[in-house]
Amino acid sequence: MDIRHTIEIIEKEITITLDEYNKWFVVDKNLMNFSPQYGWRIDQILEHVTLTNHFLLILIRKGKRTAIELSSKKNLGKELENYQFNLDKLHDISKHKSFAWIRPEHMEPKGEAGLSEIQT
Repeated sequence: MDIRHTIEIIEKEITITLDEYNKWFVVDKNLMNFSPQYGWRIDQILEHVTLTNHFLLILIRKGKRTAIELSSKKNLGKELENYQFNLDKLHDISKHKSFAWIRPEHMEPKGEAGLSEIQT
């Protein structure tokens, strides 16, 4: 698999995921406000996902800057020739409870933003 094919797969998955995610912003109010015995309401989950994405994008931007700096020191084409793209590892971490992780406090929903702000 080459870089172009890898990017296409990732773009497709992101599009599908965001389409599914956006559908949850328009569910029936009773469903949206249902409080399960354990866990978060839908609006809280949406806020958590948005917060998590926000902070992950910060890390991605930092990683991008580092990658650009490093690419100027090496022959990128040569490096990509022998690089092994392993999307299976991304699939593995997408499985529920595939690794131990306690979310940071700043990624917990606080209920201070409305749904339209969270979606934006």
